[in-house]
Amino acid sequence: MNTVNQLLGEEYGIGFDVPLSEKPQDSLLRIKAYIQTHQIKAPILFMVDMGSLNTFGNEISKTFGIDTQTIQLVSTLHVLEAVRKAMLGYPLQAVYKETLAVNLLIEEELQEHSKKNSIKFAIVTICTTGEGTAKVLKNILTTELNFDEEVLEIIAINLIDKEDIYSRLASLSKTYEIICIVSPFHLAFQYPHFDLVEVIEKSKIQEIQQLVDLAETYGKLGKTLAGQLKYVDSEEVVVDVKKLITALTIQFSIESNLNVLIGFAFHLACMIDREFGGEKGTEFLDKEFFMRKHADEIQLIQEALRSIEYKYQIKISEDEVCYMVSFFINTH
Repeated sequence: MNTVNQLLGEEYGIGFDVPLSEKPQDSLLRIKAYIQTHQIKAPILFMVDMGSLNTFGNEISKTFGIDTQTIQLVSTLHVLEAVRKAMLGYPLQAVYKETLAVNLLIEEELQEHSKKNSIKFAIVTICTTGEGTAKVLKNILTTELNFDEEVLEIIAINLIDKEDIYSRLASLSKTYEIICIVSPFHLAFQYPHFDLVEVIEKSKIQEIQQLVDLAETYGKLGKTLAGQLKYVDSEEVVVDVKKLITALTIQFSIESNLNVLIGFAFHLACMIDREFGGEKGTEFLDKEFFMRKHADEIQLIQEALRSIEYKYQIKISEDEVCYMVSFFINTH
């Protein structure tokens, strides 16, 4: 926090050193005392590294009635963005959203590798309790899942050294296409997430298997589309479409269905190709009524499409956005 305050020239952010030797409850009492002493009434964004610190926000909300949000496993870039936005007067939810967007920028910058070349898929397991648990998780997944080891690798990461997990994942994404993460905490990256217990108890193995099957099918889709698309590279557009669908299925809490999602991916790839070539698509019936009724979903889809529009220098029509929203609503 001192580094960020120095960079911005203001003592705006408040930092608390929480040593491993201190009990979490004692750390929480120190923070509560600070809030009470300084009579803080404004909303608070907690930015923590890991462990029980991520529960502090809820405790503060209960005690003082203050709105809070928490971002886990932060780096200096996250803190810098959050403090900068707060200094500009952004409300809590906006600061929270803009800070999470830092991860998306890192992800976009470091995933340039996944274009035309065939790369290996990966499932990443993350542990904070030593190598033993990481190996157990890897062994369970290796035994329970049906996959081609030449196509998919299960990678175990041990965070006992507190290395920045976002940097680790970004580094891995240069070589692998990560299809899901198994960890004791949620990350801001748009990867499907599974808890340790869900894997150890094998309650989510089938769901992970579906992601594996989906990834392998996506890998074949580019070749299938090669003879269908006229304006854009089929292999490259499939990578972009897959990333978009993964993010949206998480946003809309939709379970992965191989046939449905591949069909939708086929539609999106053809839509991007058509828009790039300046060809007109099908009009959406009762578009104005539909857009008013589903304004929130429309906005969410439009925001998700910005990276696609920027990359291909296209403007996706409102009709196509409505078709996409309709798909996710009907699949929910």
